[in-house]
Amino acid sequence: MAKEASRVKKLLMASLVFVPALTLLLTSTMKCEHKFQELDYYGNIPKYTATTLDGSVISNETFKNKIVIYSVLNETCPKECAISLWDFNQQIFRFVKENPNKLKDVVIVSFVVDKDGNPVKDLSTMKQILEFNVLEYNPKIWILATGNAQELYNIEHNKQNLSKIEGKEYFGGKAYYSLLLLGDKENQLRMAFKGDSESMVRKFQQHLTLLLKEYDKKKAKAKK
Repeated sequence: MAKEASRVKKLLMASLVFVPALTLLLTSTMKCEHKFQELDYYGNIPKYTATTLDGSVISNETFKNKIVIYSVLNETCPKECAISLWDFNQQIFRFVKENPNKLKDVVIVSFVVDKDGNPVKDLSTMKQILEFNVLEYNPKIWILATGNAQELYNIEHNKQNLSKIEGKEYFGGKAYYSLLLLGDKENQLRMAFKGDSESMVRKFQQHLTLLLKEYDKKKAKAKK
């Protein structure tokens, strides 16, 4: 029992890496029940509206009962990008695309911005960039949007706001450019990680898997 408790403790400590490069941010703890880890809740994802490549207007309501991964893409990608486009493609997009049955309720929404954080209205160039750099890019899984990204990241915790953290150490001077948000089916923020390195994108993918297991557990309970 002592060895098991020690192993669980080490696992929990390893999971507490939550946006380490920011002075904020959300301190993550895991609730462990019968060796099952449940992500914490960090409040509602703010209401937003945005327009997709085909002219459709999307909002929180559009993705009701969906798990949504939010990110910001800079029009200078992939040469200069706040997130690691290669790692995001390999570990997030491919994970969703190659598991259509298990991950049918997961979508990716990326707000496209210019160097000043303003919405890029013409999304066709970014679509071409993704088609060139992402094998079998699927716009139904990875949705490009034009809208106020800062509005989406208007989330406060510990007296700090994700949308307002600035500094020369961040791409474009804005910390939120590099943040990946994980929203659950109830529009609750469950995790946020920087997406600018392979290790952080991998951790994000692991937390997505934990959220999927959480819903699997709920389904199993409902059948009893």
